[in-house]
Amino acid sequence: MLANTLRQSLCRCRPALYSQALRPLSTGAALQAAEAADPIQKLFLGNIREYAKKSQAAGGAPVDAGAQFEAKMKAEIDKLTKQYSTTTKGDLTKFPDFKFEDPKLQV
Repeated sequence: MLANTLRQSLCRCRPALYSQALRPLSTGAALQAAEAADPIQKLFLGNIREYAKKSQAAGGAPVDAGAQFEAKMKAEIDKLTKQYSTTTKGDLTKFPDFKFEDPKLQV
């Protein structure tokens, strides 16, 4: 009889005890997730943040591209321009704009 009473009282208190016991664990996990605990992860996140700053500063151009890269890119664009005769069609570094017009139907 005493065991049944004790079991019933524990069953009623279980949700409250679980929430009180698990609350510190959940907040601790959130704080730990906010900070990188692993030194390799810290280095990786630091490099990503540094690259993001460089990318914003470059304004869409490749990050850390030197004069050699620019010369190779210009040579490739010139080669494509000659190959496809695109001297009058615009810039090859941008995606083309397509404009489709609906045909006029006669009723």
